[in-house]
Amino acid sequence: MKILSKNNRPKFKTPPVIEVSATAQFSELDNKSFLTDLDKIWEELGKEKYPTIEFKNRRGKLSNSKNDMQFSIKQSDDNFDAPCVWLTSKDLYFVVQIQPNRLSVNWRKVQTDDGSDYSSYEIVWEQFLNALNALSNFTKKYCKSSLEIDFLELAYINVINFNDFGGVENIQQCIPSITYKNIPDYLGQPNTVNFLWETLADKGASKFIIQGLTGADSNTGENLLRLDFIQKGGVDFIFDNDADKIHTWFNDAHLRIVNAFKDITSKYMHTEKWGIK
Repeated sequence: MKILSKNNRPKFKTPPVIEVSATAQFSELDNKSFLTDLDKIWEELGKEKYPTIEFKNRRGKLSNSKNDMQFSIKQSDDNFDAPCVWLTSKDLYFVVQIQPNRLSVNWRKVQTDDGSDYSSYEIVWEQFLNALNALSNFTKKYCKSSLEIDFLELAYINVINFNDFGGVENIQQCIPSITYKNIPDYLGQPNTVNFLWETLADKGASKFIIQGLTGADSNTGENLLRLDFIQKGGVDFIFDNDADKIHTWFNDAHLRIVNAFKDITSKYMHTEKWGIK
């Protein structure tokens, strides 16, 4: 079995990653207090660093169930739910998403004059850790409680142009294990690629997912292949006591993701398109 370590971690000069998202789910904060004290959370994160604030629809609770698209009806005298707050960094690369039970830090590729190619996982981790620290400081000061984390997730989203590997009929040029050569001619040429692969990781406590989806560029109409790599799982951590364990969880998830990306994609793409180091 392949041993995953930081020393043999694959790196690419221009990987096709367009978004990296690190998420922690925690014990619910009071909805009304969350909105009342929102400015204090923003101050802890740094208003100069994240000058733009937006309110979005609240996201559902994370779980490792077979079907994550679930809902529940809660009987309550107060059905008020605080929304999700998006704080965008001055350089536009990072978005911190906060709601009363979840914190996510997203790096996303932004089309700007100076470029915004993905730099490194360590940069994303630093921003995520800073945000966790800020939220933990807030809960201790104003909620008189520790940040109790019950679920973690790390996701990488990659987008690859079909032209980079010669069209869907040459998908094996990008992902060698997928080929259409055994499909009878009378079925015609395919034009989409969609697949989902799930397994257990982290001694069965987490789920590891690879998902492939066909799409198109809304501006040019060019066909695109989206490859998502996700590790997610339930945990029982208190941030103040278990920061090292949280760091280890994300490091292990990152190693699994970048190695899986390298191992399922082709050497041709590594050398000719993404510049493996």
